[in-house]
Amino acid sequence: MAHILFKRYDAAVIWKLRLFRWRYTMQKLKSDSLVSRGSKPTILLIDTDLTRVAIVKSALQESDYVIVAVLSSTEQLAAQVQQYSPDVLVIGADLPNTDMLQELNELSVVLPLPIILFTQQKLSSVIRLAIKAGVTAYVVDDIYPKRIDSIIMVAVERFAEEQLLRKQLAHTQAQLADRKILERAKGLLMEQKGLSEAIAFARLRKMAMDKGQTLVQVSKNIIEVCELITDK
Repeated sequence: MAHILFKRYDAAVIWKLRLFRWRYTMQKLKSDSLVSRGSKPTILLIDTDLTRVAIVKSALQESDYVIVAVLSSTEQLAAQVQQYSPDVLVIGADLPNTDMLQELNELSVVLPLPIILFTQQKLSSVIRLAIKAGVTAYVVDDIYPKRIDSIIMVAVERFAEEQLLRKQLAHTQAQLADRKILERAKGLLMEQKGLSEAIAFARLRKMAMDKGQTLVQVSKNIIEVCELITDK
């Protein structure tokens, strides 16, 4: 019986290669909200095992999935994903090696998408590395064609949930950062002008309204000015 492990949410997100990611996002606008609209996601299939490729390809086609390409290597994976713009990446590998995991890790950072890995490797250390590298579903042992459809749909659901959590985390972190900036600017006004907290906040709000800026923008300006004065 095949064993399936799904990637858990990882709060540590590395931000890099933003231009590459932006280009891919533009290509992906047409395929947003797969789960909500109920359409079949497109598949990029990568495997060197011809027998496994035949099984997976046949199962996908029987379930009406569109296979955008079948490749034999994960080299330059981000570029391949950008070129074919799949909704889901399906990989077959007897033993996920270091190079493959590195490619997956880079892909999950710049061009995140659901990744399903079919493999024979059961070592927990390899499973952990694969999940950390961005694998959404890790499927061990035999491939059952009738289960591929459910595996893909669950992976898509899990990926969508993870992306939502990432967005919520980023929003919360941004709010906390803005709050710290606002509090610092307010503290500087209180210290240098001898104002109460309420009056200092009222001053910030008035400056923001007068200049047509946000409280955060005004707060940053005040902090910069105070730092320049302090440096002198």
